[in-house]
Amino acid sequence: MWPSVLFYGSVAFVLVHFGIELVNQPDSWVARLALLAAAALPGFGAVIRARRGVLEFARNASRCESTHHVLLKLDAHLRDASDSSAVFREIGFCEHILETDLREWLRLMVESEAFG
Repeated sequence: MWPSVLFYGSVAFVLVHFGIELVNQPDSWVARLALLAAAALPGFGAVIRARRGVLEFARNASRCESTHHVLLKLDAHLRDASDSSAVFREIGFCEHILETDLREWLRLMVESEAFG
């Protein structure tokens, strides 16, 4: 929500600066402050959005919980496996889940390097 609020705040400060220009007082401190705020607020919004996108705590926690849940289920299936083909099938599923989780983590790290 904050990046959007900061963006629209920037638009509001541009309008304030434009209004001051219409009144023919472009050198007032209010006009300069409005122009500075209009330029700075989108930058702050971009920083907040980038930081939130890089860290993504909720997404990482959800990903780890779902991987853990699937591996627990596969563990139960592996314990119940009766022959060697069923054991190897369940181990293959476990490897696939771990590989998928690692690929997702690596994708997130590559995205985070763009900002860090």
